[in-house]
Amino acid sequence: MKLLFCLCLAVPLLLPAASRAQSSAPSIDVTAPTTAPPTLDRWVERTGNILSNRLRYPTILSGPEEGIVQVKFACSDSGAPAGIALLNSSGSRQLDKAAMRAIQSIPTLHPLPAGIGAGQNYVATILFATTQASYNRQIRDLQRQALDNNARFARRAGGPAMAMAIALLDTPDTPRAVN
Repeated sequence: MKLLFCLCLAVPLLLPAASRAQSSAPSIDVTAPTTAPPTLDRWVERTGNILSNRLRYPTILSGPEEGIVQVKFACSDSGAPAGIALLNSSGSRQLDKAAMRAIQSIPTLHPLPAGIGAGQNYVATILFATTQASYNRQIRDLQRQALDNNARFARRAGGPAMAMAIALLDTPDTPRAVN
């Protein structure tokens, strides 16, 4: 009981002294330090993790389906994904819808990497696999496609060019991002 009384008494005694100190103290301007925008690799990792956490493997009555979905989107001024569109279907409407819902549920893409504006288009490549063997096969297919795309871009540009993709693995038990 004595301790409680002393603590309650000490608080009112400090308050008037604090208010006097504030009135006679000079004003100080505080500027928050600016943080550098994330690197592209860090942004892809962060966005992939957010997307992986929001991705839900759909319940399909005929059993789990597998496939690769590519969803195109941009970043609005507020940071939310905008202009979400199916770029390449997996062949399953349920998987395609699940991928688009996951993109739509990303709260913000901000902060964007340096040099990337709000109007930039992105493509998320989302893999739905039920086994590691299926996942490995899908990854090999994507790697082959990337090599083909890189060769096509290089021919058009007259020099080397690289294509980048965000790849996600989502199994019914363990969703995780692979960037």
